Amino acid sequence: MIDGTSEGRSAAPPPGDAGPFPGRFLTLAVLATTLLLAWLAFTSWSWHAAAIDEQLRNRRIERLRADILLYDETLTMSARMAAATGEAHWEERYLEHEPRLAAALEEAITVTRDLSLEAPADATRAANEWLVERERRAFELVRQRRLDESRELLASDEYERHKREYGRGMARLASLLDVAVERSRASRIRRAFLDVVVSIGVALILAVAWFVVLRSIHRWREAFERGNERLRGRTDELVREVEERRRAERELFVSEQRFRAVVQDSPNAVVSFSTKGRIVYWNRGAVAVFGWSDDEALQREVTDLLLERHRHRMRAALRMLERPDGRERFARSIEIRARRSDGSAFPADVTLARWTSEGELLITVIVRDLSERKALERAALEAAQREQERLGRDLHDGLGQVLVGLGFRAGTLAKKLREAGSADASDADELVALIRRAITETRAMAHGLAPLEVDSQDLQDAFETLARDTRGIFEVDCHYSPAEEQVRLAPPAASHLYCIAREAVTNAVKHAEPGRVDIALRADDRWINLAIKDDGRGMPNGGDTTPPGLGLKLMRYRAERLEGSLEIHSEPGGGTTVACRCPADADWES
Repeated sequence: MIDGTSEGRSAAPPPGDAGPFPGRFLTLAVLATTLLLAWLAFTSWSWHAAAIDEQLRNRRIERLRADILLYDETLTMSARMAAATGEAHWEERYLEHEPRLAAALEEAITVTRDLSLEAPADATRAANEWLVERERRAFELVRQRRLDESRELLASDEYERHKREYGRGMARLASLLDVAVERSRASRIRRAFLDVVVSIGVALILAVAWFVVLRSIHRWREAFERGNERLRGRTDELVREVEERRRAERELFVSEQRFRAVVQDSPNAVVSFSTKGRIVYWNRGAVAVFGWSDDEALQREVTDLLLERHRHRMRAALRMLERPDGRERFARSIEIRARRSDGSAFPADVTLARWTSEGELLITVIVRDLSERKALERAALEAAQREQERLGRDLHDGLGQVLVGLGFRAGTLAKKLREAGSADASDADELVALIRRAITETRAMAHGLAPLEVDSQDLQDAFETLARDTRGIFEVDCHYSPAEEQVRLAPPAASHLYCIAREAVTNAVKHAEPGRVDIALRADDRWINLAIKDDGRGMPNGGDTTPPGLGLKLMRYRAERLEGSLEIHSEPGGGTTVACRCPADADWES
């Protein structure tokens, strides 16, 4: 199934690409507008209240001015009418209005002082007091019926002078009251103008602020719309991706079913197991190859499928697969001997691979039964070996005998020529030497093509003879290093080891041009190790791959017959080492 956390999934970003909504600016603008409207309302109310106060103050000032004029004329007229008529009710009228005039005068002076106006208060008050004192004296004269004196007092120059002084003070006071009215009106106009200017300034600032806010909201909205468009595009992409994933899942499901059918019906054994070795999958091919049913196999470990002496090769391959860097996902195919449910062994080609399922590392092996192929290879190689043996016998019995007869007659001829003192006697002796060399090489070739059966008792001597013949025939320094332990092998196994050594020495002499060849045999309780090392020119491919030569194939075949392994190590110009390793306790095949 497709993993939902694959890198192909890309979460569509929200319209947050537009940035946060400019709510703070909008809130500030609304708050400032509210404050401005509140201030305008307060200012309007203040204007209205100030206008009412000013109207009341102006009315008061007009009333004071009118009252002062009225009371002053009333007092002057009452005093003069009393002096003219002698009637007492004029004094009563005078006494009634005189306190009112004084109160109005004090109020007018107080108003001018509140408005910071310099009124002639002291002079006007003094003149008024002097006039009131004289007018009361006039009323006293009237009561005494001294009317002429009363009239003279009111018509005197001093009285008129104080009257004029009082009139000037009152005129000045009236003028100041008019100034107060004008100043109040001007102050209200200035305040109104200032309020209008401030209101216009604040309104302009708010207009700019609202322009910025609305522009920000407009930009945010455009970005929001673009984000929505991208979101819709991403949503469409996600829908398409989901559809593609579903289609891929369906295709994968069909592929898995097809793969399962192929794996289940494969003639080869396909086995999966955990890193602990427990078998978790077992196909029908494995049932046919190993003989265990599914239920039986799932209760076993993978090591139960191998012969004990071959399990180390499987462990080495598993260690390569379990490297933490994951570079060795596939190991090379290895040939081992596997075990069936009845305990019988068979050659098998094993290929390993690792994979992960739900976070768990699993190993899958494909096991191919090589019994038929090995049988065919064995038949072919045995046929080739029989043909070599036949050629060896033919060389020994045919060409070898002819060369022996030819050598006998050539020797007789050389003897006669020497007795006759012929000059050709030396040539005849040389011919005899060449025929003897040809006989030796023919016998060596015959022995090589048709080796004798060797057992563990004769193996040491056979290696000594091989080294000696190599020195004698090929003139190459060859030495054998025997094993310290007693090597106990069945005759077929000893013959296979001897043939491997002989083929390795022959290949070295023919192809490597060595100066020295060493044969070494070592043995312990578990393993037998045979090594043939030369100091020749080495192999071009470094020995990593097996050349297609029949000799090397025969060596590998014989090593497999020994249930062992054959390794070739070579470096250009550094010589070649052929190493064969086989178990000491194997059930040797014939």
